[in-house]
Parts: sequence; C-alpha cells; structure tokens
Amino acid sequence: MKTILISKEELIELLDERLENALSKTSNNKEEKVDEDLLTRHDVASKFGVSLVTISAWCKKNILIKHTMNSRVYFYKSEVMEAVKNSKGGGKKNG
Repeated sequence: MKTILISKEELIELLDERLENALSKTSNNKEEKVDEDLLTRHDVASKFGVSLVTISAWCKKNILIKHTMNSRVYFYKSEVMEAVKNSKGGGKKNG
C-alpha cells in the first residue's frame, strides 16, 4: 500500500465532492417516489373491496408497505400494484 500526502484543503475538496455525489443520488431516488401517486388507506380498501382492518392486517403481514407523512398513512400506487402481482389470488375481488 502506498502512502499519499495531500493537503487538508485537497482532502476537504475530495470529501465534499464525494458527499455531494452521494446526496444527489439519494435525493434523486426520493424525488422519484414523491412524484408517484399516493393512495390513502381508504383508497386501497375501496380498490380491493376490503375493510380498513384488512388493510392494517396486510401491513402487519408486510403484504403492503405503508408510509407515514404528518401522522397519516399512505401507500405508493406502484408498491400496491407490485403487492397484487406477488399475491397468489391477485388480491382483487370481482365487482
């Protein structure tokens, strides 16, 4: 292993670049999620013809992933649709 000498300013500049790069990647992922359609518990329950109790049970069983914002529960539409695809019966009642 080689020893490399750099100044304090060069080290700070390198760390700043790395940190800025990492933060920009993280914020891009969050922005993509924010632009997605959000569904409330009532929206999901209505869509599948189930009760709010069932939605809570699905969350406890990790079938649905809930996201809380300002103490309210929301679901990303894409994650709900993925859960439907992964479920055995499709998860939707006829009607």
